[in-house]
Amino acid sequence: IESIRYITGNQKSVNIKGKKSEMIAYKEVLNASKRLYESLQRKDVRLAEIEKLVEKKNRAARRFKKVTGSAWPL
Repeated sequence: IESIRYITGNQKSVNIKGKKSEMIAYKEVLNASKRLYESLQRKDVRLAEIEKLVEKKNRAARRFKKVTGSAWPL
């Protein structure tokens, strides 16, 4: 729930604990998800920008799964 609140701008930060490699992977995919969400809220966003952000989020999600063994749910 904290992740969703952060991505949607309803919370400024997320506090979690874990292995350093997992926290780095989490931070990357969380921020990529937030950037994508924010861009999708804009009316002037271009499709090319969205495609680039989707690819970045997907790469981060793959890395998150590789590091943690869990799929990124968002």
